[in-house]
Amino acid sequence: MEKEKNKGRIPQLRFPEFKNAPAWEQRKSDKIFQSVSDKNHPDLPVLSASQELGMVKRDDVGIDIKYDKSSLKNYKRVVPGQFVIHLRSFQGGFAHSIIEGITSPAYTILDFVKLDEHSDLFWKNILTSRDFIKRLEAVTYGIRDGRSISFSDFSSLNFNFPSLPEQQAIGDFFSTLDCSIALHQRELENLKNRKKSLLQKMFPKNGESVPKIRFPEFKTAPAWEQRKLGEILGYEQPTKYIVNSTDYSDDYEIPVLTAGQSFILGYTNEKDGIKDATSASPVIIFDDFTTSSHFVDFPFKVKSSAMKLLYKTSTEDNFYFLYHILKQVKYNPENHERHWISKFSLFDVLIPDTAEQTAIGDFFSTLDRSIALHQRKLEHLKLRKKALLQKIFP
Repeated sequence: MEKEKNKGRIPQLRFPEFKNAPAWEQRKSDKIFQSVSDKNHPDLPVLSASQELGMVKRDDVGIDIKYDKSSLKNYKRVVPGQFVIHLRSFQGGFAHSIIEGITSPAYTILDFVKLDEHSDLFWKNILTSRDFIKRLEAVTYGIRDGRSISFSDFSSLNFNFPSLPEQQAIGDFFSTLDCSIALHQRELENLKNRKKSLLQKMFPKNGESVPKIRFPEFKTAPAWEQRKLGEILGYEQPTKYIVNSTDYSDDYEIPVLTAGQSFILGYTNEKDGIKDATSASPVIIFDDFTTSSHFVDFPFKVKSSAMKLLYKTSTEDNFYFLYHILKQVKYNPENHERHWISKFSLFDVLIPDTAEQTAIGDFFSTLDRSIALHQRKLEHLKLRKKALLQKIFP
């Protein structure tokens, strides 16, 4: 009987010191949280609610919202450890604050009824979780960005929670994991920004025939030569590589690709009509309509014929360099029409000799591998957090 009563209130995974601790307690939210409204603090910084970072200083995120400074006395004070119900809470949950400031009087500020019983870092993981956001749908009214959540409706929800020491252990654990995720995110963004900056400097600007930066051994090399894309890149129609069935499964081996942002649509078990791309014989898949592209050096099939498979026409050229030449083309499609033959193949581009192509291609290949490695590490950490949230919270 007791076991059935506690069902759903004991997590699958607990820290060793809490293995024999009681089942988590259940209370309605109005027994845990209270709405507070502390005004007349116009000298405090104005805070905005963000889905990713919680409450942030409005000046730090460059939000230019016009407001009457005389109205700041009506803004509500937020202190570290509190939560804010804002207009986009139905998308990102409640915003947690680690800073003091004031925020819109339209927002609801939540604090604990008993501060000595709860850890805000523990509750942050609950009040920003996908499960909680789904529960909010039942107490949300209005549409789109105009949606709002009242404290009275939120008060009807039940929550499970453990003792304060276990809350603190869980909160500290996920706080450390979040810091690691944020660190990897910054490292990834730094690498991407570095690549973006180098691309601008290592390829000639419009009207110029040499790049701003060259490797030392090419400082005195000749200017880059003008060629047409259609001369250095040939194409193959993808028709014979189109997948017959879209019944994809992660258990299958061959990826089905699109040249769009999603890139890998799924995996197929079809054995025929596979494009046998390799590291020694790669291709570029080019979306004939959107003009987006991807470098591919592994066997694959494709979803549709709305692309071209590009290859280099000369063995002397460096294909990874040519891929970045293609990516450097600034063109925004205006009509839903094919672009490779009628547009892109006719564009003029500049290329250096084989040795300089190879140096640039190898450099960006190494940089892209580093970016991909950081991306995988970040995705692994996020998946680890997702799995642990499911096991540590009942």
